[in-house]
Amino acid sequence: MKITIFCSPERKDLLVDVSSLFDEYFIETHAFFFDDTWNRGTIKALNEGLLYSDYFILFPVKSDFSSQWFSYVLGAAATNNKQVLINTFENSSSFLYSDILEMYMWSDTIEELRDHLEEILPQWDQETKRRIAMRALQDRLDDHTFEGLARAVEKGDRFMVGIYLEAGFNINKESMDHVTLIGLAARHGYLGILQILYKAGGDLNKISTDRDNSPLMDAASEGHHEIVRFLINHEADLERKSKSGQTALALAVGNKNLDCAVELINAGADPDIVDSLGLSARKYAELYAMKEILDILPAKKGD
Repeated sequence: MKITIFCSPERKDLLVDVSSLFDEYFIETHAFFFDDTWNRGTIKALNEGLLYSDYFILFPVKSDFSSQWFSYVLGAAATNNKQVLINTFENSSSFLYSDILEMYMWSDTIEELRDHLEEILPQWDQETKRRIAMRALQDRLDDHTFEGLARAVEKGDRFMVGIYLEAGFNINKESMDHVTLIGLAARHGYLGILQILYKAGGDLNKISTDRDNSPLMDAASEGHHEIVRFLINHEADLERKSKSGQTALALAVGNKNLDCAVELINAGADPDIVDSLGLSARKYAELYAMKEILDILPAKKGD
């Protein structure tokens, strides 16, 4: 991780004291020093610092609060959504410009600086990953919208799915075709991608509104029994119905996906829930003479 340090020359010795702190957190830093001189060289150095990273730590003295370099850095940070941490001086809360400090995370001792770094570094590190991911998408000329993520899932492109996730997209939305990301992975048989989406916070029971199918129903319908097993093991809803009133078990039997049907029956799926045609998974098994299914079905309730 990189952090830009903007420092008053009067506090240059302080950097020796805090260098071990940055080393401890594996932070790469570059320091820029400014006095009251304002010329092209100053502006060039400031711009180099602004481009070096997305995170700034400022070590000013009192006079810097009214200096051009200090205002320039804060203005650029606000304009470009850069993160700022200010380490000031003891008793700075009584300082004339203390209202400026209240706009930022700040500290007036090295100990407080350490505490702040421990608090914000995980957040900054995550933000860095997001920015890098977005740049990677732009560099590859990929669609850096949610639809690009949906297409990456549909293609089974694990690398690009990972890049999109690092970029911070909401993974529980539907695509323009009204299918969830986990639904797409389930339909196409991409267990690895489905697991990645689940670990990233994907909802395994989120319905795709094109068919009112859950991921379990999609996997059962398409015959992806390993995905069916994974979803069952992670408490997927066994009794959810599609637009046509079919459960995952009815879809598995109706599409003659024996392995999926066995997984669902062993998990306790109800074989007697009827669909909009009045047919159940048991009835489909009878119609298709699926002896393997009929032999393991529990007795019908009431028989």
